[in-house]
Amino acid sequence: MPRGIYPAVLRDQGLVEAVRSVARRSAVAVTIRACDVRPCAQDVGARRLLLLSGGTPDIAKHAGAETQAAIRFWPDGDKVLQFEIADNGTGFDPGSIRAGNGLANMRDRIEAVGGTLAISSSPRAGTVIRGRLPADAVEPAP
Repeated sequence: MPRGIYPAVLRDQGLVEAVRSVARRSAVAVTIRACDVRPCAQDVGARRLLLLSGGTPDIAKHAGAETQAAIRFWPDGDKVLQFEIADNGTGFDPGSIRAGNGLANMRDRIEAVGGTLAISSSPRAGTVIRGRLPADAVEPAP
C-alpha cells in the first residue's frame, strides 16, 4: 500500500476485510483470523494494514509454492494490536536477516512506531512472526 493512499475497503469495511483483500491477492493461500478488532482512526488503520500485510509478499517469495499461511490479529486492551503471521514453508535461519531485506524492513517499521517484532524460523520448519502494534504511535517522518 503506497504511502498516502487509504484503501476504500479499509474505510468502508474495516481492517479485517482490508487484510483479507490483500491476502486474496497473495500467491500463496492465506487465512485470516481476527478477534474483537475495533474500528480505529484512519491513520492507525492504514498503518496497521501496511504492517500486517508487509509479510505476505515475503512468504510468497521465499517459502515455496505449496506454502499455506495464516495471519491472526487481536487487541490487547484499547491501545495495542497483537498479531502473528505463520507459514508452513521452507523456513530459514533468522540469523541471515540483513538490513535492507523484507523482514528487516518490517521490523524497522514496527519498531519505529514503538511496536515489537519477533521472528522464529528454522530450515524446513516454517516461519512465525509475532508482533505488537501500539495504536497511538506516530510514524516518524521519512
